[in-house]
Amino acid sequence: MARKSNIHDRFFKQLFARPALVAGFCAHYLPRRVAAGLRLDPEALEPLPTEFPGQHGPSRRADAAFRVPRADGSPLPVYVLLEHKSRPEALTSPQVARYCIGYWESQLAQGLRRLSPILPVVLYHGPRPWRAARDLGELVDAPAFLGAFRPRLRYHLVSLGSHDTVPRRGPVSLRVGLEILQAAFRTDFEMRLSAAIARLAALRRPDLIAQDLAPILIYANQIRPQLSAERLEDMVHRALPLPGGAVMDKTFERLIEQGHQAGLQEGVLQGTERGLLTGLQEAVALGVELKFGAEGLGLLPQVRRIHDVAVLRMLRQELPRLHTLAQLQRLLAKGG
Repeated sequence: MARKSNIHDRFFKQLFARPALVAGFCAHYLPRRVAAGLRLDPEALEPLPTEFPGQHGPSRRADAAFRVPRADGSPLPVYVLLEHKSRPEALTSPQVARYCIGYWESQLAQGLRRLSPILPVVLYHGPRPWRAARDLGELVDAPAFLGAFRPRLRYHLVSLGSHDTVPRRGPVSLRVGLEILQAAFRTDFEMRLSAAIARLAALRRPDLIAQDLAPILIYANQIRPQLSAERLEDMVHRALPLPGGAVMDKTFERLIEQGHQAGLQEGVLQGTERGLLTGLQEAVALGVELKFGAEGLGLLPQVRRIHDVAVLRMLRQELPRLHTLAQLQRLLAKGG
């Protein structure tokens, strides 16, 4: 099973892979003067590479980063670096500094002689107050006569810990995502999850709601395994009073697609054909588990024994239309 920190990281990265949400976050959670200096048009934001090869050790990877134009039209953009933390880490400042140096080294390698300013932002949502140093210089024990040479590199902290106020600013999708992160370590998580899901009704369209709901349900199930698929589906129906189960139908399609993409990433190193097979197997397995809950778990080994891509594609296409476990068993028997 994935480490809990990786689970939180994954949800954060999904949330902040969307330029519109990044723009909304910068507009509402950065200092006002800083936000005013940025051109926060989602179409103008450009994702940056987040992996830096290590010269003498393993590579390091930032959580999210974007190239953002300046509001004054300057040709030199601002790099906004977004780092996620679910627990306080004393050495966050040097970690952020390494990422900044990685971007500047990349610019120097391209022949640039003027470097882009970098705005590091740390979003924290753990249960304890954040007390780590926010400036690299705070960790340097420099005597007074060397004060002028103390390094300075500061990050902006956005704290959404259990003790902080509930986020109420920005687009609906952003506010809901931040609420879910903030609730992750609280004992009343289920109540807060239900309230956050209800706020998605403001998006009105089932396809837009499903875009947000799919990663939320996966995240909720991973950090609270006791929340069954049936309980989550019931929660959605109660929180989003839209007709005909349209939201869950669209969400289910999204969940299967996300399982497909996760499987593709897992299998990509094994070659294109093997990656496709792995992606389809994981998509169908995730769909079975979410559609039929505990009853469907016994069929997962049978799904993973299928090595016919055409059969797996058929199962992925038919899963949203199935209503009983018997229907699934007949399809598996036909495909086996």
